[in-house]
Amino acid sequence: MRAVLLAIAAVSALGSQVGKDAYKVVLASGTVEIAGVCSESGSSLDCWTPAGRRDAELTELIRAFFLVHDQPIPMRPGRKNRYIVIQTEPRDESIRGLTAQLESAERQPLSSCGSLTHAGGVSYGLYHLMTERDVRAVSLRLKVAEDGGKDVRMVPKIGVETHVGPGMIKLTDIVESKPPKLGAIGFDESRTQTNRRNAGLANRWRLTFDLTGIPSESRLHFVAENAKFQPIVLVKDNGDPVAGDASAMPQYIYPPDVQHIFFHQFHTSRSGETVTLMSPMNPAKIPFLQVHAYVSSQQLVDKIALDP
Repeated sequence: MRAVLLAIAAVSALGSQVGKDAYKVVLASGTVEIAGVCSESGSSLDCWTPAGRRDAELTELIRAFFLVHDQPIPMRPGRKNRYIVIQTEPRDESIRGLTAQLESAERQPLSSCGSLTHAGGVSYGLYHLMTERDVRAVSLRLKVAEDGGKDVRMVPKIGVETHVGPGMIKLTDIVESKPPKLGAIGFDESRTQTNRRNAGLANRWRLTFDLTGIPSESRLHFVAENAKFQPIVLVKDNGDPVAGDASAMPQYIYPPDVQHIFFHQFHTSRSGETVTLMSPMNPAKIPFLQVHAYVSSQQLVDKIALDP
């Protein structure tokens, strides 16, 4: 199971629905469920269902997990340490957009300890939970996301609109935010480009999109592409894309005003029917924006047994 990027939301309007099983979420693209809980002491491993029944099959499966992964999170003495196991089963092996993560009932993310892919595309993810020793059961928030449809491309110009998932997205505004001069805020010219960038002294652009018919539980994912529909991953601090293959240019020999960016550096926020995208690239220099929708839902799962 890959790294999870999820938005908090209600049940999806794209066909997702909470199943009758209290530990399972049923989606159009598959199912996600809390498969069990494990206790591992180094010399022994014991797993059980969320209802507290010992599960020999799950125990052997997680034993195989520890043959691949070293125990990644140290167990703290004096506390109850448990692994919560999430099973993700896509409807068929072609589906790649089904992801999940766990939070506490207070919305604090649990630490991921890795994953193991089993036959048929089924994957198991482990999350570390630590509580007081006398806690017998907990409530956790199971958050899931599924692919909301195929990728679409749009030219990043005001007035351009396109279909995304079940609805439409339209670019309505672009505002450039230029960095202040160094001397105006007390920095000297010896400040490195990296530090200038981290201090917000590189150019940024705010793109505003109006949404129509896109559920509030959808999360939009943007990628800048060149004219050959390839992701742009190198950009100067002035916002100009840099041609070339980043893999052929190790980071330690990048020019000082060039950074390697990833899709998650396009920070997005949604308010009602508007999405704001912060871009380190000048949209006038971006041939295409690839847009993809992910639909999220969540379920609060009660009475997960921390002991068999």
